[in-house]
Amino acid sequence: MIRNAFKICSLFLALILCFSGCYEARQSNESSGVWEGQASIEASETKIAQPDTNVTATSGGNVDSADTTITLKESTAEIVGSGAKLDGNDIVITKGGTYAVSGKLSNGRIIVYAGNVSVKVVLNGADISCNYSSAFYVKKAGKVTLTAHDGSVNILKDAKDYDYTDSYSSQSNKNPDACVYCDCDLVLNGAGKLVICGNSQNGLTGKSVLEIEKINLEVTAIGHGITGKDSLALKGTEFIVSAGKDGLRSNETANASLGTILLKESKGSITAAEDGIQAETTLKVESGSYAIQSGGGSDGVPNSQISAKGLKGGSLVTILGGTISSDSLDDAIHSNKAVEISGGNLTLKSGDDGIHADSDVNISGGNIAVNQSYEGLEATNITLSGGNIQVTASDDGVNISGGDGSGELGRPGMDRFMSSTGGKLVVLAGRLSINAEGDGLDANGDIEISGGTVIVNGSTRGGNGVLDYDGSFTVTGGILIAVGSSDMAQTPSENSSQNSLVYTNFSGGTAGSLVNIQSSDGDELITFSPLKDYNWICYSSPDIKKGESYTAYIGGGHTGKQSGGIYSGGKYTSGTKIAELTVSSAVTSNGSNKGEMGGHHGGMGRPGGLRW
Repeated sequence: MIRNAFKICSLFLALILCFSGCYEARQSNESSGVWEGQASIEASETKIAQPDTNVTATSGGNVDSADTTITLKESTAEIVGSGAKLDGNDIVITKGGTYAVSGKLSNGRIIVYAGNVSVKVVLNGADISCNYSSAFYVKKAGKVTLTAHDGSVNILKDAKDYDYTDSYSSQSNKNPDACVYCDCDLVLNGAGKLVICGNSQNGLTGKSVLEIEKINLEVTAIGHGITGKDSLALKGTEFIVSAGKDGLRSNETANASLGTILLKESKGSITAAEDGIQAETTLKVESGSYAIQSGGGSDGVPNSQISAKGLKGGSLVTILGGTISSDSLDDAIHSNKAVEISGGNLTLKSGDDGIHADSDVNISGGNIAVNQSYEGLEATNITLSGGNIQVTASDDGVNISGGDGSGELGRPGMDRFMSSTGGKLVVLAGRLSINAEGDGLDANGDIEISGGTVIVNGSTRGGNGVLDYDGSFTVTGGILIAVGSSDMAQTPSENSSQNSLVYTNFSGGTAGSLVNIQSSDGDELITFSPLKDYNWICYSSPDIKKGESYTAYIGGGHTGKQSGGIYSGGKYTSGTKIAELTVSSAVTSNGSNKGEMGGHHGGMGRPGGLRW
């Protein structure tokens, strides 16, 4: 139950990984991460892409709707129409309207300083580099729309070092601090491509509402990739982000209704040295496809000074659908309060937790594969009412514990749940499959199973239990098959209304050696193929009746089809008989470890850095 000591991390290493070119997310089929019968989940994993730094600006035809045209000519510009002027190296837009921009500006910027009016800037083969500030800077406007014209490719590059001495910039506030920087609501759209290179700090920053719609967007940044301070929404957008800090973020803290991120019908790839996606309050994924690598990935070197989670929402992470592949140094999905998943295909790798919430995790649908983690699912309360969930963990598969308490402290790093009792794991429906080196199911409070299928391949090492709880473990329905070491293992509670069989005190079976349980009439209840060696078996099913006898065998063969370890159809060929049990109570065992006997108090006082 005690975390391994972590090695000292170098942020420099993470930055090298972030900018080293095209990185492909690790997809090797390690024996610990890919289970037979789980190919449909594993297939959702996608590759990480990187921005194209060798792209060339090209136009896409005439812009017919423009009020004013601005043709960039290396160190100057030709302006046809009203509302814009030259001010040294700057092109300053001072009035509302639509402005079409094309050509190349080698050292200058576009500034919008237009009072409280709406401005639309259409980029049509624009290539703008600035050696002293942002390439596109909205100082003041009511609302700005930045459009990549149909078929065009546009490039914006800022300075490595900003000069804040001009009249448009603020030295005290460090405004601007991004290649594209806007102080009002900003919309990015268009059927063209926009490439943003943040050479000093950040790539794209909207200090208010930032909406990105139906555009091909590539962002590279030394600092944060894309920031919408009040809110950030990406809809129907294809994007690639490579960032030395957070990939996507919304960081307003003054109002609980702000600091939100929405992803819908988009396709994105994010490489970030810190958090992949970070919303101060709510992160919502409705649809689309997203590949995320944060902190150098799950095999990176931990660093207590940074937060390097895949998807993070301060109050809530909600996933309704879409395909998500996340390879993260810290939690793959994290919330300081709640995580809700009702759909989608998720493939997760984490150096810490697969899915973590300080309060509640609720899963009602979707396909979720946690292929690498320290602990798979972790929260004060976890409720499963649907979905297909596969967990591989180097410690606990599911950990129910008290509130973290560290989310408010502002210190990043790997998590620690404070010493606590209480909390509950509730399984109502769906399928949960666990491969854990620590406890399989670990609750500082209670476990309740009333439906669905729960498969536990527990620890083979001492000091861990296949099933471990401090309160009660009631089974009133569903299927439970749990195998592993008899050391520290607990059985369901005697007050369960559904009967359980526990077979122990046998020489043990090896990984892949079948477990078969059948009635006295020879009817097969279950045939299961464990992932690891075992000498303890617990099985609960509505088919187990009081007064009836059931015999367990190990070894043998089966002609049926296997999915997640359980065989269906076909016929079992008998192996070695373990024991025959006649059901006399809620838990019938040929050993002494029943109910609370033999268990241990898991989840208490885990060490590690504080959570952020």
